Amino acid sequence: MTKPSDRALRSSPLTVRVADAAGLLGVGKTKIYELIGAREIEIIKLGRATLIISASIEAFIERQREPVSATPVPRKRGRPRKTFRELASGRET
Repeated sequence: MTKPSDRALRSSPLTVRVADAAGLLGVGKTKIYELIGAREIEIIKLGRATLIISASIEAFIERQREPVSATPVPRKRGRPRKTFRELASGRET
């Protein structure tokens, strides 16, 4: 757990507005509201303002990250072995 003095040293704000969060994540405001509704991102309300907690954005990003595999998965390249017509007719080559 971080201490209040540690938070004071952070350069990022504790909360951001919906439009700012959308810009940070590279999505639209509608998607942010969907994430709020699904309880993926935490908010606080101050009057009519909806403020998103920056730490919840960071936690959301960490949950969405895919693990990096040690060996790369080979991708198939080149021409397919069967043409579309061969696949459609069921004919073997």
